[in-house]
Amino acid sequence: MTAKEYLRQLRRIDRQLELLFREREELERAQTYLRSPQIDGDRVQTSPSEDPPWMGYLIKWEEITTRIGEKWDELIEQKKVIVNQINELTDARYIDLLTKRYVEYKSFEKIAVEMNYTYDHVRRLHGWALQAFKAKMPQNDT
Repeated sequence: MTAKEYLRQLRRIDRQLELLFREREELERAQTYLRSPQIDGDRVQTSPSEDPPWMGYLIKWEEITTRIGEKWDELIEQKKVIVNQINELTDARYIDLLTKRYVEYKSFEKIAVEMNYTYDHVRRLHGWALQAFKAKMPQNDT
């Protein structure tokens, strides 16, 4: 795994978390629609279900909410680890740039403005910062 791939873990976990939130919102939205009874077709006598009709929704909602909690914990834990590893670098510019890029998910353009550098210089600095991070990266098997 390259330094860049390692640092991108946070974004990947964050995206998975966003998808889970969206999935839960869609489930909640679908539950609010009224369902009309089916009039067409043959009626078949069935025994009534013991569970109320909203029980399936509640179970799905609870499962998604549990997965959200687990993913949130994973994001927080991984963020702590990566921030600590970034902060072990000796060059403050590298720390600032890698934090802005991989923890705060900022674009190179925004970073250039915030750091008062040109876009090209930020790209060069980013390469140097990745090399410095790679040298200190755990399991340096890349």
